[in-house]
Parts: sequence; structure tokens; C-alpha cells
Amino acid sequence: MASWLPLSLIAAPYVWSYDHTLLVIPLILGAGIVARSSRGTATLVIVLGSVALLVVSTVLAVVAAQRDLESYSAAIPLFIFAVLVSALWPTRRAAFSAGRPRRRADAVASEGRADGR
Repeated sequence: MASWLPLSLIAAPYVWSYDHTLLVIPLILGAGIVARSSRGTATLVIVLGSVALLVVSTVLAVVAAQRDLESYSAAIPLFIFAVLVSALWPTRRAAFSAGRPRRRADAVASEGRADGR
């Protein structure tokens, strides 16, 4: 879910720089999920997201004021999406396998019985 929120801002018919404050929520959610397996990666997600929201967004707002058009502002949600997906990608298999029932062969193997009873 954390990675889909930035995409919703890209698909909006308007993209204003003040809408980027909504990207703080997926950054926190994504970093929290990633922190379960790697605190370093979670820190990197927060740092990259903060730099994008504070520095790059400000630079793009200045460019938008000069052009009188905020079309480049869509780059920020796209970047946040890319950061979140790349950080969350290794956790996808664990999340997927936790939600589905075990197969009979897996249950037998984990119990150590070869006869299946």
C-alpha cells in the first residue's frame, strides 16, 4: 500500500508542489516495513525521501515559478515510488508466503515425516 500512494499523486489531473506533503505518509509506512529487516535501508529511504521533498521539491517549485507551469512536479511522487518499490522489493516474498496456506508437501517436510500421516 505504501508504494501505491505516490502513484495516485502522479495520476491526479493536477500536480501541485504542496500536494507533496501527502508523500510523508507512504515514506513512513515504507520505512517502517523495511526497518523490520534492515535499519540501514529504512534510514536510506527516509533520507532520500526527505531530500526529495525538501530540496528537489523546492528547486522544482522555483523552476515552476519561472515557467508558470508545474509539470515537473510529477517527478517527486515518481521518485518516491521508485525508492519505496526498490526498498520494499526484497520483502515481497515473505509477505506473500505469510498470507497463503502451506501446501501438504511443505507441511509434511516441516514435520519431518516421510510417509505423510
